[in-house]
Amino acid sequence: MKKRYLLLCPLAACSIVLAGGVFMWNNAKPAPISLHTAYDRALVALGSQTNSFHCLRAEVTGDWSYGNAAWVFNFYSTNTPAEFKRVVVKFDGHTNIDPIIVQ
Repeated sequence: MKKRYLLLCPLAACSIVLAGGVFMWNNAKPAPISLHTAYDRALVALGSQTNSFHCLRAEVTGDWSYGNAAWVFNFYSTNTPAEFKRVVVKFDGHTNIDPIIVQ
């Protein structure tokens, strides 16, 4: 029983350290793409929809589901039903739009 814990503890510690490096962005380090540049790319990705959406939040995230750290912008519509779009601008320049219906 003790051998199992002796083997699992280092494995768990390594997993925590590696996960911290993968999922978190170092806030002391500037992003490779400036906020201004990333916002411009997000607006280009929205295209003509920029007339009916406004940005309420921007942040750098290291979420694994996006493959790497990226700027994430939350846009909300002023129309009913309310619509929410998350625009992700990866640090390599690619953009993704995730539409979500808010109820």
